[in-house]
Amino acid sequence: MTALTYPSLTAPANQRICSFRNIHRWLFHSPPSSIAKLRPPTERQILMRTVQVSTASIFLWAHGPTMISHSWGDVKDNVVANGQILQLEEPIYVHELHLVYSATPPETTAFNSSNSTPKTAIPSKQSLTSITLPPVNTAHRLHLFAVSMSPATSVSVATPPAALSLVVRRARFTTRWQTMRGVRAQAVEITLANMLPSFTLSPATSITSAHQIEVVGAGITTLAAGVVQHLVPGDQACVDVLVTGCRAGETTVVQMRDTQGRVVLRSQEWAVAPLMKQWTADADVLATHETSTWWNGAKFRIFIYWGVFSVPAWVSRRTTQDVRGVVRRLHAHAANDTNPTWNHHLDTYGSGVDYEDFIANFTAAKFDAGANTTMDFRFSIPRDLVAELPDTAKEKKPNLRRRTYYSLLEWFA
Repeated sequence: MTALTYPSLTAPANQRICSFRNIHRWLFHSPPSSIAKLRPPTERQILMRTVQVSTASIFLWAHGPTMISHSWGDVKDNVVANGQILQLEEPIYVHELHLVYSATPPETTAFNSSNSTPKTAIPSKQSLTSITLPPVNTAHRLHLFAVSMSPATSVSVATPPAALSLVVRRARFTTRWQTMRGVRAQAVEITLANMLPSFTLSPATSITSAHQIEVVGAGITTLAAGVVQHLVPGDQACVDVLVTGCRAGETTVVQMRDTQGRVVLRSQEWAVAPLMKQWTADADVLATHETSTWWNGAKFRIFIYWGVFSVPAWVSRRTTQDVRGVVRRLHAHAANDTNPTWNHHLDTYGSGVDYEDFIANFTAAKFDAGANTTMDFRFSIPRDLVAELPDTAKEKKPNLRRRTYYSLLEWFA
């Protein structure tokens, strides 16, 4: 049996942190009057307990069709993490654990606009008996409002299962798309889970060959199925299915076929969200924008980064000092005799040289492929640095994806 020690997390205060499917949203604008009013337990809702910790209550329940009260009051509704132990009523094999939490002082996490939403895997080789919260952190106090867990499929340790236990955890109609057969195909992100606990690992309980995932619904055509090659107990796989014909207000199901084309899984219905056709200057709309599918799947990226600081660039092998910062601050502060980079630039260029003086020397003379963006024509940089690099890459390495971005601040920083 396992006592899970959960790592320290931070999240924004006074805003919705997350919402669970089949669970109404937790809102932190005001505390709930009775923490949660639940429907009668279902067969999946096998664990439900109010845990008293530090004179406040949080709800600990297994993932099921739960309703949360919309009545709000002023009772204490969260605990500050300080090494408390949440003891489960009975040991349970857990597939997923969700925390509804906040932090003070508040952080900012915009989810689709962020790349820092934390996730932690939950081992299921052993049953879970308790959850230990992290010690109090004076910099970021962790407030825990609720814990929701998705139990693994119940199995007998003495009699291992002889078949898979698969479920579609999520079908998300994204704002990503690819051009296929001359049309814009929407990417539907499918999360497939093997709900068996990981101690049941065997060929019979795992996907070991290519299984195709498709989206089926009124008017929907799957142009490119998602493929899952390998999925062991306790694990999840996330794949894109490219579709057309999505209409608002419709529902769809996800189905999976084995190597013989037989349907081996058919999900519940999921709501359809059509591809965004018109982007507006609205924060809620822009927050749904996502990086491209090819970008998400890229395994290796080359970031070519240069600016005025590239002209006098030099750094000692003995230091990790930021060259840009040294060059910019070279004449703005008193000399720093302990910094070899500082001393090198001062000895080489002298004290009468300003950072902007290096602009005239930024000519890309030693860059064969070229690249040439002029920030200001007064400084006479004669080549189009941005055009030459992608043009050369397109000619010599057409398989490379070529993208640029503009950052005035970093150019001069």
